[in-house]
Amino acid sequence: MVSAPEVWLDFFEKYYSNEINRKIAEKGGFRYDGSPIIVNVSVRDTLILNYDLYRELMTNPDHVISHAVQGLKMTHNIYGVTLKEARVRFVNFPEHNRKLVKQIGASSVLTFVSVMGIVRRLGDSSSFVKYAEFVCPECGLSVPVAVRDDELKPLVDKCPDHKKKLIPNTKAVVRVPYRKITLQDLPEHLEANELPTFLEVWLFEDLVENIRAGDKVIVNGVVRSMLKQIEKKEAVERIYLEANSLEFIEKDFRTIKITREDEEKIKAIASNQNVYERLVQSIAPNVYGYDDIKLAIALQLFGGCKEEDRRGDIHILVIGDPGVSKSKLIREVAKIAPRAVLSTGYSTTGAGLTVSAIKDDEGKWNLEAGVLVLADKGIALIDEIEKMGKEDREHMLEALEQQTITVSKAGIHAVLNSRCAVLAVGNPKYGKFDRSSPLAEQIGLESNLLSRFDLIFVVLDEPSEDRDREITRFLLKNTKKEPPIHPDLLRKYIAYARDNIKRVELSDEVVKEIENFYISLRKRAREGVTITARQLEAIRRMTQAFAKIRLSNVALVEDAKRAIKLMEASLSTWAVDPETGAIDLIYGLMGIGAGTRDRIATLKLIINSLDSGNGARLEEVLAKAEENGISRVKAEQIIAKLREVGDIFFPRFGFVKVVK
Repeated sequence: MVSAPEVWLDFFEKYYSNEINRKIAEKGGFRYDGSPIIVNVSVRDTLILNYDLYRELMTNPDHVISHAVQGLKMTHNIYGVTLKEARVRFVNFPEHNRKLVKQIGASSVLTFVSVMGIVRRLGDSSSFVKYAEFVCPECGLSVPVAVRDDELKPLVDKCPDHKKKLIPNTKAVVRVPYRKITLQDLPEHLEANELPTFLEVWLFEDLVENIRAGDKVIVNGVVRSMLKQIEKKEAVERIYLEANSLEFIEKDFRTIKITREDEEKIKAIASNQNVYERLVQSIAPNVYGYDDIKLAIALQLFGGCKEEDRRGDIHILVIGDPGVSKSKLIREVAKIAPRAVLSTGYSTTGAGLTVSAIKDDEGKWNLEAGVLVLADKGIALIDEIEKMGKEDREHMLEALEQQTITVSKAGIHAVLNSRCAVLAVGNPKYGKFDRSSPLAEQIGLESNLLSRFDLIFVVLDEPSEDRDREITRFLLKNTKKEPPIHPDLLRKYIAYARDNIKRVELSDEVVKEIENFYISLRKRAREGVTITARQLEAIRRMTQAFAKIRLSNVALVEDAKRAIKLMEASLSTWAVDPETGAIDLIYGLMGIGAGTRDRIATLKLIINSLDSGNGARLEEVLAKAEENGISRVKAEQIIAKLREVGDIFFPRFGFVKVVK
């Protein structure tokens, strides 16, 4: 055996003496308080230098970890204090040594592994008894208790001298924080139609803190099997992973560390006059074009400001013809967002979006977070949203507006946070988008769901020789385009802005600018209702996001103008009534343009005027409609539509009546 306390003593003093001294300084230096000193040992950088020691850790972890802790306690330090408690965390394993959740099985038991996965479920935070004693109430004989898995096993039940039943010595109990989590394979590691596998992970002490459902992590630790199952003579073993260390694959707002140098770079970017152009070029640089959409995504990543019951997150929907890089776009966004959860509509149910109730091995019901809960304080990316069932999409309504999910399942009533922005992409129902038909008919999404999105963009694959040549050159280049802002720095920039700019004030001039825009469009209601209060709120959020990008707590008139321009660019792609050429929100959401609305009102008046009590004769209605400038064909189409939605009915053959 290579491992021994003395070997680890030499190892720590050779490679980690400065780190140990720094840790002791944080604990009081000469006044060291006796709390655990935790040292992270980088396997890739240091332990691999002693390959025999590394190999022994992987095959005989319990002895090696015990020796490492003893060696750490023996190390000398500049303060001359003795370490009372020490922990050794092994981190930074070589990538070829990392395993997937599905690769952990019987051959892994009692070995050290490094496993990648996503936290699918969090158990309750509780305490775990690391050490306990039982005593004789008569003579005080103390007997230590063996801790096996999640049970306490006294070596003897009764005092050998007095035959008295031993009782727990509550003063001798050593408790540590404890939590179970469930680790699942990362979606990108699954083959087509392959179901994910799960692994139970036990966390202790400091590892319990700062972890949430949805975190993408690497768990390093020892695979164990439940000894109590063997004692009960059960053939099927239950295995779990006892974590030694935890690393985050995907950095988010809790784990991103911003240095003073990073802060200076961020402030320099924010003060640059071309900051918005640089952001556009840095988001999905390997996707050609779509500057308006990329600018909208930049605003989404920085976000507006939450004010009482008004959300600050910006929701975006992109609808486009097949092959226009929509899926690639959201996957590129996932790489730079500080916290992102990706799902696809064809494989996501309502419970998968929100929350499901799962019964654990002990028969208890637990809530398992869905996409919108996992993405809390981040961004939820939904590909092919139109493939989701109607009932499943309805689960999104509360999350999109109230940013909560209310659940009442299996006797559990809870309100969960889903404070996330949603970026969804989808395809037209009939393959290609037709500008002559409204969005609502082509995408198959309900108007109440569509209205929750702050910005909707329609992307068409229209032939253009110049554009086609540019795309061809762009795609056939072998070198990847380097973005102006590196993804790591951009992620820190977003986190810094969101953490430091919590509130953005709208000056009187900004309010006046938005107000004038809103009122001017509302005055044109006869031509088409071009904007509603929801779009007004969206402009507020975007104006604040433009200010946050500049790291400013005060929005400028230019911010409002940019937000209004982006809103108009969005509406122009999907909310234009082909009959009038005007932007008409109702036409886009419901498929009823201003002209059609006028004709509907006229037809209802005609029917009512000709109704003698038992309905109006259909032929007379059609003739009267023609007199009022509505063609017979158009009138028949409108009557059929009104009958379909229940606004009119046929009381008898050849007669029509308006529903009161």
